[in-house]
Amino acid sequence: MATRSFYAKLNANRGDNTYLATVSEDGADIVSAVATLVADGATPTQAHVTALTTAIARQGDVVLLFNTTNITTLTQLRAAVAALLQQAAGNGMVL
Repeated sequence: MATRSFYAKLNANRGDNTYLATVSEDGADIVSAVATLVADGATPTQAHVTALTTAIARQGDVVLLFNTTNITTLTQLRAAVAALLQQAAGNGMVL
């Protein structure tokens, strides 16, 4: 599975419920950890899971990782992100 990832680290609340964020695209450690989990199939080890969660925590507050074989346009990515935001809103997240 070919993947692409973006990471956002929230830097500051500007006081009006808007935030400044730094975004990066360097996530080789996350992509590697996901590839290891996929390769292990039904028998991932706790070490593999820990490697993935550590890599995610190191990258930032929000991680967006998607399959570039299935998501090939910005329109598709927007639809997926909109669905995720809708799900978060339905689970009690507030503005």
